[in-house]
Amino acid sequence: MAETVPLEKSEKWAQLPAKERTTDRGYCVYNVYTAALPRGKPVVVSSGLIFPELKERAVLILGHPPTNLNRNVETRSRIIGAGDLSFTCVNFGENDIELDPLTRITKFVVLRVAQDEPVVCEELDETERGHNGFGSTGLK
Repeated sequence: MAETVPLEKSEKWAQLPAKERTTDRGYCVYNVYTAALPRGKPVVVSSGLIFPELKERAVLILGHPPTNLNRNVETRSRIIGAGDLSFTCVNFGENDIELDPLTRITKFVVLRVAQDEPVVCEELDETERGHNGFGSTGLK
């Protein structure tokens, strides 16, 4: 059985996340108020929901390409460990648009996060991939 993730409403009208299908891994997220999206400018849109601190977990907001909403709106990916479940939208259309309240904007998934500590190394182990330089595929 899946574990629960605490979530608070910061706005009375906030829509709780929901799965479209029972087999989905991600939860749909909705904006809480009307959102004006001027052409070409990033706008932070709030869901009216807040995550408290998530120990050993993080929320990944999934980016959507400009076909999202069939309005040339792109939603940017980001990770949050706690705080407002908000998302950045960019309108790549030719005109300014307005999103109605409770429009499904994007999805999120909850991920387990390793709590490993980074360390500085004087030298890294050799790898086959790194033979021809950083990120090399070995193709010429």
